[in-house]
Amino acid sequence: MGEAVQARHVAGGAGHDGRLTDATGRTWTPVPLTLAREDGSILRGQRWGESRRRVVLIHEPGTDLDAWGDLPSLLASAGFAVEAFDLPGHGLSDDPWRPDRLGGAVQAIVFGRGSGQAATGVFIVAAGESATAGLRLAADGGIDGLVALSPVWIDADTRPVPTVPKLMLVGARDRGSLADAKAIQAECSGWTVLSTMPTGEQGTALLTGPWGGQVREQMVGFLRECVWTQRMGTERR
Repeated sequence: MGEAVQARHVAGGAGHDGRLTDATGRTWTPVPLTLAREDGSILRGQRWGESRRRVVLIHEPGTDLDAWGDLPSLLASAGFAVEAFDLPGHGLSDDPWRPDRLGGAVQAIVFGRGSGQAATGVFIVAAGESATAGLRLAADGGIDGLVALSPVWIDADTRPVPTVPKLMLVGARDRGSLADAKAIQAECSGWTVLSTMPTGEQGTALLTGPWGGQVREQMVGFLRECVWTQRMGTERR
């Protein structure tokens, strides 16, 4: 499986080794990652870049980590260590896929493995139902910023919304997705930004649509601002 992790295959597409080239021409070669869970299953992913500031990418159900496209190289070139895993039952991760256990999978991906050195910042970038799980997780602390692509509102969820900095991005031409994002924003406290794009695309599809460049630019800029805010707060202590 080790070779398979490095030479991923997207259904209906061509195999590739995960190497990404940023705008400066630098090539980022990923390091294969594995995460053993308590049930014995293995989650598989990749890491680009080395830094004490971690960005964890969590795709929505129904896709895999390749849905992030060139975002890992953009974030790595901005000074972050970028980690992305396939959810259980997706991509190269082991079965089974249990939607009711998505929250546990997101928690394991974010906190379930050491990064080799103490992180000075942990940031989540997640899409769809995974973004909702990320919001719940961030409410428990330990997260320094969160980007949510088309988060899904759950009326029955009474867990407090986190106060960490949050950027939500949504395609405004899908009324249901826009309503979900506005409902979450209404419950939020702390620094919260809702950015809408004039498209019906949602989740990681926002990255590859006609507004993908603006979406990626906003994401990188927001995370940089989170780091600056965190640094200023540390210096004032």
